[in-house]
Amino acid sequence: MGNISKIITVIIWVLLFLLGVEVGTNPEIIAGLGTIGVEALIITIAAVLGSAIMSLLLWRYIKKSKK
Repeated sequence: MGNISKIITVIIWVLLFLLGVEVGTNPEIIAGLGTIGVEALIITIAAVLGSAIMSLLLWRYIKKSKK
């Protein structure tokens, strides 16, 4: 059973490497890397803020319900 796990791990690493090579050799993706980074940053900030706001609202709702 241990050998199968190791083989699967090696296959996953090879596939990830090949995916990286494919993406790295695509000039359109490389040219748009700055735009992709900015979009990723905006999505991250929106997700964190949305989670924080919803957590605060849930906390207030739970605190209000206990009274």
